[in-house]
This record gives sequence, C-alpha cells and structure tokens, in this order.
Amino acid sequence: MLRYLLAVSILLLGGCSLLPEIAHQPTFHNPFPQLSRVAVAPFFNMSEEPTLNTRDVAVAYFAELQSVPGFEVVPVA
Repeated sequence: MLRYLLAVSILLLGGCSLLPEIAHQPTFHNPFPQLSRVAVAPFFNMSEEPTLNTRDVAVAYFAELQSVPGFEVVPVA
C-alpha cells in the first residue's frame, strides 16, 4: 500500500512534465496559385483611435504578406 501511495504521489508531483510537449510551427502558403501578384494600399482609419498611423499598418501588412511563399507583393506606394 505504501509503494502504491509513493508511486501515485511521484506521478502527481511530476505533473505534466512526464508528457512530451508537442509543438509545431504553422506553415502558410498562397491558397490561390492563379493569384501571385498582390498590391497593398494604405488602409483607412475607421476606428475611434485618432493616433493610428494607417501607413504603418499597411507597411506591417506588406511585410507579413511578403513572408508568405507564393506571393509577389507590390510595396505600399
């Protein structure tokens, strides 16, 4: 009985460290192969935040879209 309690307490104190951590990096790709060139235009600020710089948002969107394989992105003009 003592051995059983000792084994259960070791398992409980170990927590989730005994289970392997399964992690994977999501992969993004162009879901439309016929659409390979896209342009990013400046965004309009429709929010109630007056200090939002729409050009910075467009540049950030451009940078993220450029990292997706299969897209040729025309920069923000």
